[in-house]
Amino acid sequence: MMKFEPLTTEHDLSADIVQIDYKALIAVAQYALYTATSAIIAQASEIQDNAVIPSSGINTYLTARQLQHTARSLTVAAETVHALVEGITRSEKILINIPKDS
Repeated sequence: MMKFEPLTTEHDLSADIVQIDYKALIAVAQYALYTATSAIIAQASEIQDNAVIPSSGINTYLTARQLQHTARSLTVAAETVHALVEGITRSEKILINIPKDS
């Protein structure tokens, strides 16, 4: 079983500055990776179970579409975990795609 840390963060929203807890980002990304992996296992199992039932064609199709979406989420989660963990050793970290004020 994976260990997810931290259970608390050191985020800070003071004045006009935001401080983001890097370890919390890693923990959230790891949890997303774990969750997506678990979902893929469950969805693949459901497809396998439905494969022997002739009348389950639509259910198999719908689960396969869901699996496709989950696999894309897994890809993003895995890439994000990798970037965050590798980023620990980098001297400069840059956040991008930060939404502008509406």
